[in-house]
Amino acid sequence: MLDNSGQPVAELISVGKRFGGTWALRDVSLSFHGGQIHALVGENGAGKSTCLGMLAGRHTPTEGGIRVRGHEEPKLTPLRSRDLGIGAVYQELNIFPDLTVAQNLVLGREKAGPLGWLSRSSVTGAYQSRAQQHNFLHSATQKAGTLSIAGRQRLELMRSVDDKTAMLLLDEPTAALPPLEARRLFDLVRSQRDAGVAVIFVSHNLKEVLDLADVVTVFRNGRLIATKPASEWDEASLVREMVGRSVSTARQERTSSVNAPAALTVRNLNTPGKLHDISFELRRGEILGIAGLAGSGRSTLLRALGGDLGGSASGEVEIGGKISPPSKTCVEAIKRGLTLLPEDRRRDGLFLDHPAWRNIVIGDVRRDAKMGFVSPKKLVALGREAARRSSFAETRIDAKAALLSGGNQQKLLVARTAYKQPLVLLADEPTRGVDIVARADIWRVLREHAEAGLAIVVVSSELEELMLACDRILVLSKGRVVREIEPDDPSVSTEEVLQHAFDIGGTLGN
Repeated sequence: MLDNSGQPVAELISVGKRFGGTWALRDVSLSFHGGQIHALVGENGAGKSTCLGMLAGRHTPTEGGIRVRGHEEPKLTPLRSRDLGIGAVYQELNIFPDLTVAQNLVLGREKAGPLGWLSRSSVTGAYQSRAQQHNFLHSATQKAGTLSIAGRQRLELMRSVDDKTAMLLLDEPTAALPPLEARRLFDLVRSQRDAGVAVIFVSHNLKEVLDLADVVTVFRNGRLIATKPASEWDEASLVREMVGRSVSTARQERTSSVNAPAALTVRNLNTPGKLHDISFELRRGEILGIAGLAGSGRSTLLRALGGDLGGSASGEVEIGGKISPPSKTCVEAIKRGLTLLPEDRRRDGLFLDHPAWRNIVIGDVRRDAKMGFVSPKKLVALGREAARRSSFAETRIDAKAALLSGGNQQKLLVARTAYKQPLVLLADEPTRGVDIVARADIWRVLREHAEAGLAIVVVSSELEELMLACDRILVLSKGRVVREIEPDDPSVSTEEVLQHAFDIGGTLGN
């Protein structure tokens, strides 16, 4: 049994939060205790991140109140929240890329000297002490922008955790992390719990929720549905409470593409230090999965084909019977029929200040123009139709992309790439950071596009999803294709695929 008899670190008391005319949270009362890991789960837009935002001082409740360590906090701000010992790490990291890692660590947290300046030695000293505690093996003078995503997240965690931390808020902490880094993060989270910190984390990965959490709270449509010890939940019951129904994770039914013509043929694709003699064929109507560890070259492969490497790739790419070198720009790739759905949807994929419908049709309106003109009304109608085909929430078609949930942002990108009517869609982590319902919707939409003749290449860290949704899987290791997998083959297991991804030899073949 969990001991909740002591005073909570923080409490939400009948809290509601409204953005414009939309209630993101309604009548939520919840307590968070020290020495516990408390997970918040629900569909995209269910209210989980809004809950974290109020504890961090980012959002002010429209109704109800917040209590921290027994005291009412009517005007909780980010600065006040931090002074109360609440640290936060968000999915969109707040790192200053042009500053050093040491400067990022102390920014806004160290007291200045008599003249208002921080000495370089004090900055370096503070950094080295914290870096040693966290086994963060980077020079104090390294620019933060040169860190990997995992490195940037660890730096953010170092900023958020110190000996005064009473509560740690984590929003999708593993969405961009490879498995090894995710395990390291879990070790840190458990150590904070064991030190008496209240850890609250939001995640769409229900397996990691059940593995890591002590308590799980389910949100649906802005309301708290249930809070129970993690031992009383399983994945199926979590999904039922999240969406009010069961969600199928069975292997998708599909039409065979064996006799379909080739849409894309790649021969001896190379990039300096990353890819080595990659060759494969992709047929119309086929979904080809790319599996591999972080650093295996899987995203580099899509970027090379999508013209996102500035001409550094070499080899042959055949599309529709036309052979040429890899595209040097994304525009060139699009003209040839290749469209890239990027890994980082907010940074590389969306026009955040524009409404959803404009994100879909932007840059590709000439096809529907008459005498060089398209009426705004028609553009909105075209955007709505493309959104509908991609299971995008039609009620959000006029909302700015920045205000959409992660699931709707990803569906928006799928809608835009499909609107371009490419021959080949290159999708990099299309379900990263979205809930289980949005994942099922995205895979269903991709399969529908494939059934209509679109050829699709998908990179995903979720091997089980690739096994369920793809016609074939190429396993990459150290920039080379080490195995081709037929998911329908009953003798193939996810464990075998992982062994190839780790480049473990033996009796496993090529």
